Amino acid sequence: MYEQEFQGDVFYMMFYAVVAAMSMIACCYLLFRRANAIAPDIKSPVRLRRWTATFFATITLCHLWYLPTYFLSSSDDRLLGYLIAGLLDCMTAIPLAIVVLLVMLQDRRRPLWPAFVMAAPLAVGMAWRIASRSDDLLPILNAYFLLMCLGLIIYMVRAIRQYGRWLRDNYADLEHKEVWQSFVVLGI
Repeated sequence: MYEQEFQGDVFYMMFYAVVAAMSMIACCYLLFRRANAIAPDIKSPVRLRRWTATFFATITLCHLWYLPTYFLSSSDDRLLGYLIAGLLDCMTAIPLAIVVLLVMLQDRRRPLWPAFVMAAPLAVGMAWRIASRSDDLLPILNAYFLLMCLGLIIYMVRAIRQYGRWLRDNYADLEHKEVWQSFVVLGI
C-alpha cells in the first residue's frame, strides 16, 4: 500500500483539494450562518452547529496532515508519514465523529468524555506502532476499532429509539424532527 505512487497524479491532488475545501466551506457555513439555507424557519441548536463545524475543520486538517506524504520520496518516509497522520486521526477525527453523534441526540446533555476515552486505545496503539515500527499490533487495533464501531452503532440505535419516544411524549409537531432521525438510522 505504501509503495503506491500518487506523485504526479494531478487529478488525485485536485480531488483531494476539492474535498478539503468542501469540508472547510461546510465548517464556515455552520459557524457563520445562523439559519438553515434550505429551510430558513428551522433553527438548529448552537451546540450541535459548533461541534459539527469543529468536526468539519478537523476533516480539513486531516487532509492537510496527509499532504506531506505526497512529497516524500522513500517508502519508509511515507510509511512514517502515514502512521503519524493516522495517529492524528485517532486523536481528533474519530473522537469528534463520536461527539457529533452524541450531540445529535438532543433529549438531554450527554457527557462527551466517553468519546475520547473510546479513542484513547487507538491513539496509544498507533503511537506504539510509530515507536516500534511494527505491524504486530495492527490486527488488535483493527479488532478494537470494529468492536468500538459495533458498540457505538448498537448504542446509537438504542438511543435514537429512546429519543423518538422522548419526542413523541414532549412535542406535538414531529414532522421535521423525525426526518433526520430516520436518516441517521438509514445511515447506520
